[in-house]
Amino acid sequence: MRTLVLILVILVVALGGTFYVASEKSGEVVKLRTSDETGRSYETSLWIVEDGPTLWIRAGSPTRHWYQRLQKTPRVELDWRGKTTPYLASPEAASTGRVNALLKQSYGWAFDLISLFSDPQLAVAVRLSPIME
Repeated sequence: MRTLVLILVILVVALGGTFYVASEKSGEVVKLRTSDETGRSYETSLWIVEDGPTLWIRAGSPTRHWYQRLQKTPRVELDWRGKTTPYLASPEAASTGRVNALLKQSYGWAFDLISLFSDPQLAVAVRLSPIME
């Protein structure tokens, strides 16, 4: 019985470690800062892709808290490549297929692994447009 429990613990730790490497350490991970109606800010780690001059992130589903916050307060900040920059976040469901393809191209096996737990068809692409201040 102890051996079975030990094997299960090892499997859970290995799967968790693989999931962490896939989501946080493969490709480019940025920090997105969103705010709620009270002004409280929240930070989320996300993948990012560039499509020419356009930056895209993606919500795994429209129920993600960070996605719901940016729908109410679309001004966000992005920590990326050593800089913090303000952006206007615009959900664009029609672009999700293209963004999914770019993410798969950029993140490869990690995208496939994450897709086992989060259906890409439920995802929503979000365009980031720089705010000129």
